[in-house]
Amino acid sequence: TINGPGSVPPATPAVAAAVPAEAPVKPAGTGTTAKPGQIAAVAVTKVEGLTVRDNRDLADAMRLVLQDAGWPVLAHPRRDALTITGKASVGPKQGDVQKVALNWTVAMPDGKVLGSIKQANNVPAGSLDNGWGRTAHHAAQAAAGGIFNLVKQAQGAR
Repeated sequence: TINGPGSVPPATPAVAAAVPAEAPVKPAGTGTTAKPGQIAAVAVTKVEGLTVRDNRDLADAMRLVLQDAGWPVLAHPRRDALTITGKASVGPKQGDVQKVALNWTVAMPDGKVLGSIKQANNVPAGSLDNGWGRTAHHAAQAAAGGIFNLVKQAQGAR
């Protein structure tokens, strides 16, 4: 379930890097019917740091990308779900560019952090002034590869 049923996780784009927590936590089994202690889904609970609309668009984009990869996706935490939260920022215009930064944190149901996926890019100045649109989906796709690798690394540490 973690890598999606029958799917192979995409390669991690250069923009997303998995940063493990100091002591990675080993996720439980990955069956589709969860037993006590197993991970059966992922909850993308929130993104913060931008406008309400942009935060929602990024969270929705991440949910869609993970769902398309075959993961059962939730909007709220559950005892058998990993939790993903996001923090985003758009820097001031510097000439014709602005720096955009995203940090996605992946945690076990008990709150122990598996690690973070950090993204940063320069975008054309003002290009996000009217919302993220497809950029939210592209950012989520780039981060998903790092999330897949982070979970895989934690599974290998079992």
